[in-house]
Amino acid sequence: MDTYLMFKHPHMLAAALFVLLFLLRGWLLFTQAPALQARLLRILPHVLATVLLLTGLGMVHALGIFPVWAGVKLATLVLVMVCSAMTFQRAAGRRAQLAWFLAGLAGLVFIVAVAVRKQLPGLLG
Repeated sequence: MDTYLMFKHPHMLAAALFVLLFLLRGWLLFTQAPALQARLLRILPHVLATVLLLTGLGMVHALGIFPVWAGVKLATLVLVMVCSAMTFQRAAGRRAQLAWFLAGLAGLVFIVAVAVRKQLPGLLG
């Protein structure tokens, strides 16, 4: 099996789970469901982020180069993690939580767009 594909498929699965989990946690937060405090929902985002980072680095290593779009995805993922921390741990008030959640969601949409096209959109590309 090609080394790049060996990393790509787990990366795509982790990315899909990361997005779904972000949406689920947001829904639980805004519906004030006590399930948001479940241990698994507090640990799993960290596990998935680690898998994303490691498999992403594995794909870059398999390519033998570090494309600009990969660096932008990495930086945006860090910003999404900050938005997530602000949404679920630090923000005071629903408006602040919603703003941070929407910013994180926008970051995830941007990452997926860059991942699909393998180039930066618009003025960035």
